[in-house]
Amino acid sequence: MFWLFPGVPIFFIISGFLITGSFMRDQSVPRYAKNRFLRIYPAMVASLFIMFLMMIFTGVIPLRAMADSNTYIYFATLVVTGSTVLANSISTPSFEYGPNTLPFFPGGVLWTIVVELGFYLVVPLLIGKRWTWPLLVLVFVASLWLAVEQVTMKNPWIDTTVPPYLWIFLLGAAVRLSWDKIGWLFKGTFPIWLTIHLLIWVGPAYKNPTPAVILSIITLAGCVLSFAHTLPSLSKMFRGTDISYGVYLYHMPIIMIFMIFGYKSEGWLWIAVYLATFAMAAISWRLVEKPFLSLKAVSLARPTLRTTA
Repeated sequence: MFWLFPGVPIFFIISGFLITGSFMRDQSVPRYAKNRFLRIYPAMVASLFIMFLMMIFTGVIPLRAMADSNTYIYFATLVVTGSTVLANSISTPSFEYGPNTLPFFPGGVLWTIVVELGFYLVVPLLIGKRWTWPLLVLVFVASLWLAVEQVTMKNPWIDTTVPPYLWIFLLGAAVRLSWDKIGWLFKGTFPIWLTIHLLIWVGPAYKNPTPAVILSIITLAGCVLSFAHTLPSLSKMFRGTDISYGVYLYHMPIIMIFMIFGYKSEGWLWIAVYLATFAMAAISWRLVEKPFLSLKAVSLARPTLRTTA
């Protein structure tokens, strides 16, 4: 059932909706930049520190590597960009992964963070005071074209940048920009969107955007956005607690920790991983994210962006 709702497209769709709304609300690039920084970086830096300790504990980073400047360049690049591709290209750290330590980097989801940072930069450029629908459609089509070309090019640099995924982000952004007119399509309509999605879903192949995949991602966007506006009472259960980012950051390190101690195929791992991940996310929210988010610059202005088209 989980394959019906792939995490990466959902992350980008929600980002498109929320980040666009944030920019519309802030009406100030400096305030918008500060708020986005506080949302992404503190929790990411904390998670990278934990991963760094994991790599030392498992011997992936030997003690001699602590005297190697490339180790610090590698992690500094990760802290700034979240990109392992860029970190590996800038430095040559003296450690490697293997079957007897960690099989791969415990922060595999970080490639989406660097794409997310790119979205942050794109929004003020595309959705400023003079944005137009023709411009957004042109960018949407260009992103789709590059995503299709990337299937054959398989360029690792392009694969971890904004352009091939911008079309997914723009689905959420477009809904937010036109919410006053089309919001009714998502209010209380989750069962309808879910039914349509189940009927046409062809698999989580978002990196290969065939017409069927594009339609599937569109219905996925409908499911995600309608779910939030069909069961709004769920948000009251958390009482201002947002562990979503923490879950995204820590689910893979938690899986890695179980693997370190030799637990890989036990049936109870499903429950253990979920409980441990939610617990770690809650700790991240309480000790890191919430204190830093309290420093956000608040705008009392209502969203006023309007299309010139």
